[in-house]
Order: sequence, then C-alpha cells, then structure tokens
Amino acid sequence: MKTVFSHTAFLFLLATTIVCPSARSQPADSSKVWYGPSMGSADMLQLFTNPTQWDSARSRIDVFQFLTHHVNTWPCMGGLCNSNTLTNFAQVQAFTKLDEWGIEICIEGAGILPQTPFGTPVDCSLERQIAAQNAFNWTVDAIINVQANGGTVRYVAIDEPIRRWYSPIYPPLDGPECKTEDLAEIAAMVADFITLMNNAAPSIIVGQIILYPEIDVEGIKTYVAELENLGINLPFIHLDVHGLRIIDYAGPIYGRVTLAQLKADLLELETFLHAHNISFAPILIDLSFTTQLFQFGQYTDEVYYEGAIDWINEVNSAIGQPDHLIFESWARPQYSDTDLVSVITPINLPENDTSIFSHTRLINEGLAIFNPPPGCCSDLGGDANDDGEANVGDAVYLISYVFKGGPAPPCLDEGDANFDCNVNVGDAVYMISYVFKGGPPPACGCVE
Repeated sequence: MKTVFSHTAFLFLLATTIVCPSARSQPADSSKVWYGPSMGSADMLQLFTNPTQWDSARSRIDVFQFLTHHVNTWPCMGGLCNSNTLTNFAQVQAFTKLDEWGIEICIEGAGILPQTPFGTPVDCSLERQIAAQNAFNWTVDAIINVQANGGTVRYVAIDEPIRRWYSPIYPPLDGPECKTEDLAEIAAMVADFITLMNNAAPSIIVGQIILYPEIDVEGIKTYVAELENLGINLPFIHLDVHGLRIIDYAGPIYGRVTLAQLKADLLELETFLHAHNISFAPILIDLSFTTQLFQFGQYTDEVYYEGAIDWINEVNSAIGQPDHLIFESWARPQYSDTDLVSVITPINLPENDTSIFSHTRLINEGLAIFNPPPGCCSDLGGDANDDGEANVGDAVYLISYVFKGGPAPPCLDEGDANFDCNVNVGDAVYMISYVFKGGPPPACGCVE
C-alpha cells in the first residue's frame, strides 16, 4: 500500500533524504542501457513478478524508465496505462526490486505544458512560469511516490518542452496561445524547472528529450546555448526522431528530411553536444510506428521489432554506439474504422523465445548489434550479412555498408573476409573473387 504525503512533506523529504550537491555538476554516465516499456503494455507488471523471464536483459539494464502517468498519485490519462499504475507497481514491489537488482530509476515526462492552450492567457510570461511550477509539482509527486514505495529516482527526463511551445511546429492559427518562435523564452522556462529540481533534489540528474526534425540541428544548438547562458548545462539529450517526418519512412508529403540527412545530423549533433560535455543518444524505437498505426490490424509485435532493429542498425552505421542505449516504445491503440483495436506493442516477455518478438529480446539483439559478441568468426568467415552462408549476398551487403551507410555486419570479424583487420571495400572484392573467380575462401582471425 502506497504512503501518502502532503506537498510540504514532499519537499521536506526531498531536501533531507537525497541531498548530494556535488552530483549536480556531473553529467549522466555514458554507456548505460535504458529501458522504457510501452505505457500500457499488457505484461509490464510481470517484469517484476516473473524476473527469470528476462534474466539476461535485466543484468544489462542500468536505468528503468517510468512515465509520470505510471507513478503520479492521480489516475493515468485516459486509461492508457492499463494496469500499469502506482498502486499495482507498489503491490508487486517494483521499485524495491529495481533497487535490489542495481537498476536506477528515471521519471520521464515532467509535463511542462501550456495551461490555457485554447484560451487567452493574461500574460504569456506568467503562463510559462506556471507551467514550470506545475511540472515541478507533478515531478515531485512522482519522485516521492517512488521513494515511499521503496525506490530512489536517479534521473528525470523532461519530455519535449520545446514541442509544446515552439511556433514553427504548429500550422498557422493553431497551437497554444502562448506559443513562441523565441527559443530563449522556452529555455528560460525550462531553466526555471531545472533550477527548482536542482534546489530540491541535487542528487537527481535532470536531462531532456528533444523532438527531431521539428527542431532541427541549428535549433538544438541555439537552445543549448540559451540554456548555458542561463547557467544550465544539460547532462544528457535524448533525441526523439519523428518517423512520420522522415521521407524514407513516410514519403515526401509528410517527410521533411531523408534518412541520409538524419544520419548526418546525428553525427553533427553528437560532435556538438560532446564538445559541450552533454551525453547524446537517439531513442531506439520503430521509426515507422506512426505510419504503421494507420495500417489497421497489421501493426504487430513483429513489425515493431523489425522496425526497431532496422533503426538500431542505422544508428550504429551513423555514429556507432551512442552514449546511452535507450530502448523505448510508445505504440498506442489502433482504430479500425470507428472501432478501437487494443494493440499496444511490443510485449515485454519472454526474452528467449524466438517465436515471440518481445521488448526484452529486442534489447538483447540490439546490444549485440552495437557490441558484437567475441568469437563470431568461429561460425563462418565472410558471412557479412549473418545468413549462414558466404556468397555474393555478403559482397552486396559490404558494398552497402561501406558506400551507402547500410547496416554494419552483425559480427565485424565475419565481415572481414580477407582477414586484414579492417572491414572495407577490399572485403567485398575478396568475396566476389571467391564466388565468381575461384579465389581463396574467406577466413577468420585477422592478421596484423
């Protein structure tokens, strides 16, 4: 049973139990694996009642991410959480178990929202101040609820505050009354929220999620600079790539940038943010899910899984392993004509059944893409595409990887067909010679 505190007690408990002033200036640790199950996924509670079903993934996860909807005192918005509510998480001792497993907790969704999106506020400056204060109150509520039930919050991820206010995102005459094109104004509001959080709970690391490409690279750079002018240095930025705006996924009507431009932007952002000591990571989801949801009855766990693997390969080929590896899902219920089809993907468990396309299985496979296991070469040298054969398909795969930004070989050692300790066009030439000209077979174990 959860414990209930007054708001004053919330602030007192924050100030007296999680004070660690030195932590505030430290960026979030790199190379951490974050896991955020889909908001209303049917088996989220079973992650805590059946932990043996994700032993491998669980041992590799560093941060478990709840939405504020999951752990706020009031009911989840629109029932989208299904049974994934504070009361039920407390009942299965979710927060205590995460602590026992050495997994830190993040709260996503500070909710810096316009208060009068369709009305006429008296003062937009005041409106933004109220939004920052309300977001702080909601976040404090979530943090204390977790603590009261045996957990400790380490991170807060502010969910896309720019998107809520930024004029260029909205069609003409649409959006909140206090929308603005001035990123400095939005930065000031976010700085107010972060300052409140830092003063109340210095040990909690507060970073941000940013929507792309609605906010482009130059906009992100400007925003980061505005925050720094206000004395705020973000420890991390997680990039929510909007698949509906990527031409390769949604076509030119909705799309804004190509996949090639997106990958170039990832590299530019990573370089810029690292220069500012900010950890950077694109969120690993199925980029096609926003368009797939309109294919009524066809969006399955398998479709989500394959789409996420595709995006993981694209990220890996663009920047290699990001600072954080963030496996999330926000897939929502679908509509078929006027009937609601309750599809919330992907399922979370189990991790080791190849007939089930679960989120924990996706974590294991995604991590293997970024960090291929040693000894892959013992399987089959030259098998760049990992299909169990060494043939012309591997040469085509290598050419795509080297020249077109295609996915890297799942095992780089197997892509190194001429065993010279590099994966490049020479390996494709070597494979063509082997297949068509009777050249020497590919081998394993590069020779320095």
